[in-house]
Amino acid sequence: MANRIEIVQGNGLPILDTIRDSNGDLVTATLTGVLNIFNPDGSVLLTKTASSITSSIATFTILSSETANFPAPSVLKYETVYTYTDGEIFNGLNDVIQVIRNSNG
Repeated sequence: MANRIEIVQGNGLPILDTIRDSNGDLVTATLTGVLNIFNPDGSVLLTKTASSITSSIATFTILSSETANFPAPSVLKYETVYTYTDGEIFNGLNDVIQVIRNSNG
């Protein structure tokens, strides 16, 4: 799991995704990106649209106020999904976020 992320509940974080096609080539086409984070039961906890996609790198910014609502301790699955302007959809990252309980909260 090369993209496993560890965070403390209540801390914000950016998730960067280098967008590659099935051949491993960088994707330079115009597209939109969505990040989905799932609860342990598989339901969607949070959906974020990419705050930017530049030079084949998508940035998703998760705010501290959003991670404050993440269950902790927990391991949450996340995935990125991209849509080309013609409607074609493909998946990007697919890994987990390990959430550590904030000892202050």
